[in-house]
Parts: sequence; structure tokens; C-alpha cells
Amino acid sequence: MKGNVVAPVSVLEHTECGSLNADRMAELYVELGQSAAEGAVCRALEDLSECLHRISAECIADDLKGVKQSAREMIATADHVGMHKLANIARDVEAVAARYDYAAVGGTVGRLLRVGESSLTSVWDLKELLL
Repeated sequence: MKGNVVAPVSVLEHTECGSLNADRMAELYVELGQSAAEGAVCRALEDLSECLHRISAECIADDLKGVKQSAREMIATADHVGMHKLANIARDVEAVAARYDYAAVGGTVGRLLRVGESSLTSVWDLKELLL
């Protein structure tokens, strides 16, 4: 073989939609009233966004204890606003971080980030429809 031959690299693109339990969102609005519910949802979105950022940074720093704690925080917040798929993936992240399974943490955190971004976008889109 002459020279260096580099095979073309194939990049896998993962796409996965987040989901939102619209019934849970409606329950929040009934329970809290429109103004309080909007405030609660906005705080939840900010908290979830911060958790996603923090988990990403903790993963890069190999801080699995931090990943586990941040995932636990995310579970409670996501469940509260009806993002059950996101909460379930955060449970997976928490479980693999607790086992110090670095390979699994990388994969599950990647999925968490994709679904988290999609879920946050879904809530913003729903809020715009409700206003």
C-alpha cells in the first residue's frame, strides 16, 4: 500500500425527541393558577438547563459523584413538570454513575443531553401555544 490511506469516517447522528406529559402540565396550571404555574415551569426549565450543563461538565471532569447528584436533582424536577422520559434517562445516568461505569455514563449522558435539549424546546413551544 502506497502512502497513508485514511478511510472515510462515518459519523452517527443520534436524534431522539423529548416528551412532555401535557396532562401533568395542565394539572400544574389548575393546582397553582396560571401565574404561579408559569413561574414554577420557568424555574424548572432553568434548573433543568443548569443540571444538563453541570452533568456535562462533571462527566468531562470524570466527577461521577457529581454526575449522580445532579442526575438525582434532575429526576425530581423533570418528574414534577411532566418530563417523565427525561427523568427516566436521568435515573439511568444516576444508576451507571453509582456503579462507576464510565463507558455507560458517556452513552447515557449523551442521550440525556439530546433528550434534555429536545424536552426543554418542547416545553417552550407548548408555553408559546398556551399564551
